[in-house]
Amino acid sequence: MTRTELELDRKLWSLPGARTKNGFPHTVPLSDLGVTLVREALADAPGSKSVFPAEDGGPLASPVVTRAITRAHETSKDRPLGRFGIEAWSAHDLRRSVLTNLAKLGVVPHVIAHVAHHRFLTKSGVTFAHYVQHSYEAEKRTALDLWANRLEAIIGKRGAAVVPMRKRRIAKRGRRQKDDDFLAMEVHRVMRAYKCGVRAACQRIARGKERDKVPLPPRNGVARYTVGSPWKDTNPGTLEQRYFRWLRREEERQKKLTIEIP
Repeated sequence: MTRTELELDRKLWSLPGARTKNGFPHTVPLSDLGVTLVREALADAPGSKSVFPAEDGGPLASPVVTRAITRAHETSKDRPLGRFGIEAWSAHDLRRSVLTNLAKLGVVPHVIAHVAHHRFLTKSGVTFAHYVQHSYEAEKRTALDLWANRLEAIIGKRGAAVVPMRKRRIAKRGRRQKDDDFLAMEVHRVMRAYKCGVRAACQRIARGKERDKVPLPPRNGVARYTVGSPWKDTNPGTLEQRYFRWLRREEERQKKLTIEIP
C-alpha cells in the first residue's frame, strides 16, 4: 500500500492494474476502522512512500511478512502456541477469513467476488461481461463496513447480531425457490471448481456431469433424481435464469439486513 494509492477523504484505496494479479485496476472501500489504522501507520512512517515500510524505508515484501508470521508461530516452553497464542495461520488465511465471514454475514457471492477482485465470477457469462457495467462500489463498501463492525465486536469480545428488518421464514419459501437456491449453489460450486463462467457451468450441469457428485436429500421419502427433482428437465438457459433469479433475491435480502452491536 502506497500513499499515492490512498484517498482518505473518500475512504478509498485504488490499486492500478500493474499491482493486481489479474492486471485490472481495483478499488477497495475503506471502513472507518480501516481509515483509522491507515492514519496511524502514516503517522508512524512520515516521509515514506509506503504506508507499511520495511526497515530500509521501501515497500514491505511479502516474504518478509511470511517470515515474521512463521517466527511468531515458533513455540517454546513459555509459549506452547507461539506469540499469537492460537493455531498456526498464514497471511493468506486473513483473506480467506474475511471472505468466509462476509458469506456468513449474508453478503451475496457476486459482491464477495467483487471485494476479492475475482473477475472469473464478476465478469462471467454474456450478461456480466458485456451488459452489466455496474462497479458494485456501494455494495462493496456496505459489505466491508459490515465486516469492520463484526471485527470490532470480535476484538471487543462482544456479540454481533445480524437482524433482518423483515422476517423471512425459510419454512414459508416455496418448493421452486428452494430448488433455485440449491441449483444456484451448484452453479456457483462448479464455477469455482472449474474456474469457468455462469454459462459454461450451467452447460456442464445440464449435461449431467455434476449430478452424481452431490446427492440430493429425499423429499417425502422419494428420491430426488426422479419425482420432484430440480435436475429434472434442466437445460442451460433455464439454469442460468434460475441462478440470476436467486442472485437478485439474495441482493434484495442483503439490502434488508442491518447489524446491531450491543
